[in-house]
Amino acid sequence: MAETARLSDSNDEEYFNDLFTAAREEAATRKGFALWNQIDSVGDAPVTAFHEFISNDRKEIVIGEYESYPLGYMLLELVTIGPDIATNIHEVFVHSDAREVGIGEAIMNFTIDWSRANGSSLLIGRTFPGDRATKNYFERFHITARLIEVSKQL
Repeated sequence: MAETARLSDSNDEEYFNDLFTAAREEAATRKGFALWNQIDSVGDAPVTAFHEFISNDRKEIVIGEYESYPLGYMLLELVTIGPDIATNIHEVFVHSDAREVGIGEAIMNFTIDWSRANGSSLLIGRTFPGDRATKNYFERFHITARLIEVSKQL
């Protein structure tokens, strides 16, 4: 299989920085980016995000590869909701040149297995309004909308 996924390690920092930067450039074109970036994102500094996620026992970076080359990532955090553990998907990104080859599926399948192994009984993710590709991606894995955030400019 050409597409695989695995947990990140310290050797992935440069790849992650490039992918994170590309993800931010793409996300900046989406409706709702400014609000998300201020309130919910992990920030704009790839180095900070990388070190935060690989050094925290409740956080992980899943790296998606094609032919052993990193072309995508998912930022995960185990969170407690009542008596349950959930996996919060902070971000998912696959480089635009590598979409439709199975990297996203490899990342999600790895994430589901990792989540179960870590006691998680729920996956939580989000996407921008109008981002049908990401919405469809989540729905392929039966991850459906449970909350819609609304806002009004005053």
